[in-house]
Amino acid sequence: MNILYVDLDREWRGGQSQALLTLRGLIAAGHRVELLAARKSPLAERSAAEGIAVIGVPRVSLRISAAAKIAALLRSGRFDLLHLNEPHALTAAWLAGAHRRVPLLLSRRIGFPLGKSWVSGARYRAVTRFLPNSVAVAQSLLLGSPPGSGQTSVGADTWELTVEVAYSPGLLSYPLAGAPDLVWPWTDTPNLKDILQAQQPATIWADPATPVSQFPATLTLGQNLALRSATTGSPASLSSSLNISQGASPP
Repeated sequence: MNILYVDLDREWRGGQSQALLTLRGLIAAGHRVELLAARKSPLAERSAAEGIAVIGVPRVSLRISAAAKIAALLRSGRFDLLHLNEPHALTAAWLAGAHRRVPLLLSRRIGFPLGKSWVSGARYRAVTRFLPNSVAVAQSLLLGSPPGSGQTSVGADTWELTVEVAYSPGLLSYPLAGAPDLVWPWTDTPNLKDILQAQQPATIWADPATPVSQFPATLTLGQNLALRSATTGSPASLSSSLNISQGASPP
């Protein structure tokens, strides 16, 4: 597939790190990918340094310049899909009328409902599919997906999982506590992974009467997986171990 990947952010943030990883993955999978980005942006420079094809657009009037470039590139017929990595890219693609020529895929990383103004609705209706980076973001899309946007309900999505708790919060201990000749500033400090691995595993109360070390569950989008601390003697008492149930509140 021939993909035009668009990211117009002038700075390097988490979204641009994700963009570069995505570009690498698409190329490794055998797709032909070109990046449309602001000239001299960190993403453009890092991508070019890795041999990725980069199409630069002027930083002044960026969205208008990008829209004109997208329209020209699509007229050439060499792209099958536009992957838009941030909102400015979507605006540019919408202004270019790209949705009338090829499918638009929009990455989404924020958990706010989509805007409800006329302009926002028109922009989001141009999107063929959203690509949320988490379940929470996917759920937020359901709250604001405009009619005709092509977004289908993901409310029936479920995930089978097994919950294990690495340590009891109330019994957390520090491996160096009581070590001889230990003075501040410490010169021998374990990292967080070492600290957590040294802890005693917690008890999970999936049922009020029966503590378990593992809790199999089905996570359903839109339903709660509630958690509460409890003692190993009685799950009704709040103390050191973790209480988990599939409902609005633990048992």
